[in-house]
Amino acid sequence: MLLQGAYPAGKSHPCTAGLEGSGVVVEAGAGAAAQALMGKRVAFFGSLPTQGTWGDFCHTSAKTCFPLLDSIDFEQGACALINPLTVEAMMIECDEKGYKAVVHSGASSQLGRMMVKIAPQHNVTVINLVRREENVKMLKEAGAQIVVDTTAADWEATLDALIAEHKPQAFFDCVCGEVGTKVLAALPPKATTYTYGALGGFSYNIGVGDLIFKDKHIRGFWLNNQIADPARGAAAATAMMTHLAAGVYKTEVAKRFKTSEYAEALEFYKGNMTAGKVLFQNANF
Repeated sequence: MLLQGAYPAGKSHPCTAGLEGSGVVVEAGAGAAAQALMGKRVAFFGSLPTQGTWGDFCHTSAKTCFPLLDSIDFEQGACALINPLTVEAMMIECDEKGYKAVVHSGASSQLGRMMVKIAPQHNVTVINLVRREENVKMLKEAGAQIVVDTTAADWEATLDALIAEHKPQAFFDCVCGEVGTKVLAALPPKATTYTYGALGGFSYNIGVGDLIFKDKHIRGFWLNNQIADPARGAAAATAMMTHLAAGVYKTEVAKRFKTSEYAEALEFYKGNMTAGKVLFQNANF
C-alpha cells in the first residue's frame, strides 16, 4: 500500500520506501533519549517524511527505535515491529472485548502464523482463512486447528458450520473484497470486522440489513492508532519483545538482496509471497 501511495505513513514524495528495519545506531542527536541509543542494536520504524528503511542507512526518530535483546538477531529484528506488534494489539483487543473466537483472513501470512502461535495463550480460537490448498497443510503444521481454503468449492458452507459452532464475535480482515464481504455477511449478529489490509480489494459490498438489524460493525485496525495510547503501546511492545526472545514469534526469510537489487527483490516477492520475507541487507551485516 505504501508503494501504491495508499498508505498514510506521513511520507512526502519522493521518499525512500520501507516501514521497518534493524541496525546499529551510528549517529545520534544531542538529546538524552537519542544519546542513550548510540551504538545500540535496534529495531526501528522509518518514521520521518522522506526516510524509509530500504537503504543502507536511515535517519529516524529516537522515539521509534526499540533496543534489541541479545537473543534477537538483525533479521528477526528487521521484522520485529509491524507484524508482531499488530498481533499483540489484536490479542489485547480480544482480551479487552472478551472475544473467545475470531475469524482471520490471509492467515498463511507471517502475521497469520504468529497469531496461530499466540492465540491459544489468550484462550482464543481462530478460524483461519487461506487462499491456496497447500497453505492448509502449512498452517496446520504450524499448529492451527481450523483452516479453511477459500478457493474450495464448499468453503462458504464450511465457514457457516464453523461460525455456527464457535460463534466468533470478531473478524480480522486483511483481504477485503469479495471474500471479506462473504465472511462479513456470514458473521453472527453484533460481530465486529476489523479491517487492516486490502489484498483482495478496497471495499465491501454489504447489505444494510446486516448493519441495521444484525448490528454488525466495521472498523479500521491500524497499528499506529492501536499503540497510540502509551500504556497500550508499552504493553504490546513488552509482550512482543518477550515472545520474540522466546522464539514464539519467528519470521521466515525467503531471500536477501542488496539495496541496489530492489527491482529484482520486488519481482521475487510478487511470485513468492507466502515463502517468507524478502530483506534488503546492508553489506556491513
